[in-house]
Amino acid sequence: LFRSLFLDDDIFLGDGAPDGTARHPRTLDRARLSAAVRATASGRLRAVGWPAVGFDDNSVLFRIRRQLGSPQTQFIGAGALLVGTSAPPPFFPSIFNEDWLFLLSCLQRSGGPRALGEAGDVHQEWREPYSPRRAKSEELGDLLGEGLFTRVRPDGIDLAVCETPGYWIEAFLERRRLREQLQAEVAGSTHDDRAAMLDALAAVAEVHTAIEKDGFAHLRQLGGFMRTWRQDLDRWDRDLALPGRRARALADEARTLLAIGPPLDPFIA
Repeated sequence: LFRSLFLDDDIFLGDGAPDGTARHPRTLDRARLSAAVRATASGRLRAVGWPAVGFDDNSVLFRIRRQLGSPQTQFIGAGALLVGTSAPPPFFPSIFNEDWLFLLSCLQRSGGPRALGEAGDVHQEWREPYSPRRAKSEELGDLLGEGLFTRVRPDGIDLAVCETPGYWIEAFLERRRLREQLQAEVAGSTHDDRAAMLDALAAVAEVHTAIEKDGFAHLRQLGGFMRTWRQDLDRWDRDLALPGRRARALADEARTLLAIGPPLDPFIA
């Protein structure tokens, strides 16, 4: 058995930010990493993560929500994540919030949210917090991730309803209401980043308008995405179990596919 430690290149572990500000105790250290390794080796946990704080690891929309005073937590993600391999690990699909879908797969295979743990937190390097381009590219994946994790219950996960178009239409309408509420709050505020926030929210509104104009076709596709994702996970598990020549052939096939490059995002101009 072995463990995989995912660590993004914009994560840092020191006592504070690179400029010496924001003092922060190191929690991704030898002691906590060793404890996380033991927890995953025993099978008690499938994964242990360190959420990114300081420059919090949220989407643009939820970063704005936090700046306006609403409570906003950080969930563990692949920025700093130790994964056990006592069972075949899932894969990262090509969509924003891909690490949430990875962790959701871990939860499904382990019976519920008690299969994941936190061991502290880390810092993430600063970037432009209200980039309209980023807000636009995140929106469909953020809708998917948020919609899926509302189905996580203490005793397990029920995703059957997520394969129906109606579920995603309701989730979209709720998200549109949130965006409209944030636009009204930001417009009436004196926040230093008011103009940048409004630009980002206008970019999200463009995505919402496109979704409505196409008759919710993107939302209907999310139900199909869920069915395909489940089928891919089943095939992934079978392929990982194949020994020898067949496994090498699949690895060669994967390398060929990856060389094609990522799919285009229809919402990025």
